[in-house]
Amino acid sequence: MTRDQELAWAAGFFDGEGSTFTSVRTKGRRMILLMGLCQRPYGGALVEEFHRIVGVGSVAYGKLITQWRVGGYKDVSSTINLLRPYLHEIKLLQAELAFERYLAYDGPRNESILTINKLLKVP
Repeated sequence: MTRDQELAWAAGFFDGEGSTFTSVRTKGRRMILLMGLCQRPYGGALVEEFHRIVGVGSVAYGKLITQWRVGGYKDVSSTINLLRPYLHEIKLLQAELAFERYLAYDGPRNESILTINKLLKVP
């Protein structure tokens, strides 16, 4: 497969099985931006292939699921941008809403606002 074909496959897999979301950790009330997807154990090879293609995050192997997850503004935004040309508009909207929620949160985050502003090129 060419790199474009790999990215198109990964985006389609994420369209069907993945999600972009925020989570507030109860300890310290810190918000984190996340992307994830999971499969039953027999789909572990697909999760591993997705991980290889996007190049970030980690794969966890459980008794009932195999899961890929990446957290943090920098890695989530780079993964969305990598897959963007191939993602369905609904997945892009889901990501946009997660980013908006993350940036609007007035409690502590896992990344500093200075880092976020630098990534967004805000003066």
